[in-house]
Amino acid sequence: MLSTADVVVVGGGLIGAATALHLAKTGVSAVVIDRKFASRASNAAAGMITPACEYDEWMPRDFWSLLQEGLQYYPDFLAHHGLEHAQVGYRKTDFTLLGMRETDVCLSDRFSLLTQLGAECQLWDIDQVSAHETHVSPGAHLGGIRIHQQAVVDPRKLLYEMTECATAAGVAFVQEAVESIEVKKNSVVVTSETHQVQARDLVLAAGPWNSEVARLAGVTLPPLTPVKGQMVELHGPPHLIDSVIFMPGGGCGSIVERSPGRYIVGTSEEYLAPNTGTTVGVITAILARLGRVMPGAQDWEIADMWCGFRPMHADELPSIGRLPGLPVIVAGGHHRNGVLLAPLTGKIVTDIVAHKEVRDLSAYRPDRNQRRHSRFAGKY
Repeated sequence: MLSTADVVVVGGGLIGAATALHLAKTGVSAVVIDRKFASRASNAAAGMITPACEYDEWMPRDFWSLLQEGLQYYPDFLAHHGLEHAQVGYRKTDFTLLGMRETDVCLSDRFSLLTQLGAECQLWDIDQVSAHETHVSPGAHLGGIRIHQQAVVDPRKLLYEMTECATAAGVAFVQEAVESIEVKKNSVVVTSETHQVQARDLVLAAGPWNSEVARLAGVTLPPLTPVKGQMVELHGPPHLIDSVIFMPGGGCGSIVERSPGRYIVGTSEEYLAPNTGTTVGVITAILARLGRVMPGAQDWEIADMWCGFRPMHADELPSIGRLPGLPVIVAGGHHRNGVLLAPLTGKIVTDIVAHKEVRDLSAYRPDRNQRRHSRFAGKY
């Protein structure tokens, strides 16, 4: 069945759905073709929206600005599309970045970087952390950085609501695998199992599978590493943490209370882990660290566990932009910042479709040269 649209989006995760929603709200017709991979990051993420915890010193300063803009855009995005904060689990919150005893995180250096960047934060010693996070063991850390004005969201709820909104706005979602892509000078034809869509532009938003989809179009993109992350949901007494607990390095990198008494803990970063299930070794490491940081968690109930794959480029920056001379736009490789940047990326892609030159995207060009990555090894 042949249909036409202004834009066809391959990938219906957070970035693909946000793109389709923005397009529809500006009067651009869109079709989303999505195979609905159970292990994509949109289904697995903890939902942290925290430039201060995710930005690294070696990254370009422009990326900090992009992350900050993504954080600030969230409330406007939700309001514009009629989404209540509670509807998607969105709330502003503090983060406490702990200096764990078993890692080499230097809190003073990190604090210096954050203050230079203009982040609102305080450097706390062990006693100050204990005064605010009374259930966190003082023996597990060397102090922390309290970071204000960050946020969290429930990515599964967000994806569902964005898809519903986009559908109501006229976006068609086709839940099939893409079989072929024909790229012409001013149009594309995307064929799935039972559908064929001709469009003016193609948006590649297929997460870790973007490079594979691009090859169907005869396009070579820089390779993506699917970085596996495993998560555990536990149920315990409510309000045991006063902020999101963030612990760089090692198992159990964060503790998020998604709703009262419902704790999401994880996540791993596994660079050589092709299997799509949770594993004993990693889940054990996550729970062991959780037990050291919050000893009372040993009595919590395990409610669920899952994993997903983050799309990572060698330089850990996303790819956002149009391929030169082609009706193909790339939106992927967001790694740990897919949730944070999804709404903003959808807005940026919509501007690209409309040929609006609103920002410098040279740092995120899909065809840019990328440095070799040094972390191709599991952390467990």
